[in-house]
Amino acid sequence: MTDNVLVAEPSVHPVAPVQQVLAAIHDPVRLEIVRRLYNAGAAMQCGALYDGINKSTATHHFKI
Repeated sequence: MTDNVLVAEPSVHPVAPVQQVLAAIHDPVRLEIVRRLYNAGAAMQCGALYDGINKSTATHHFKI
């Protein structure tokens, strides 16, 4: 089985307005995911981003 690892790549999506970004990270779960990504400073396994919540909930937050 292959480990899922997030790797930063250049974005192909337009930059979102700051209001949209702030609204997205208003949720405590999403904010914690962003904190973990920022503090890691490198690629990390997806499971390390969402311990304490189930996989389907994590997937929902990753889509935002």
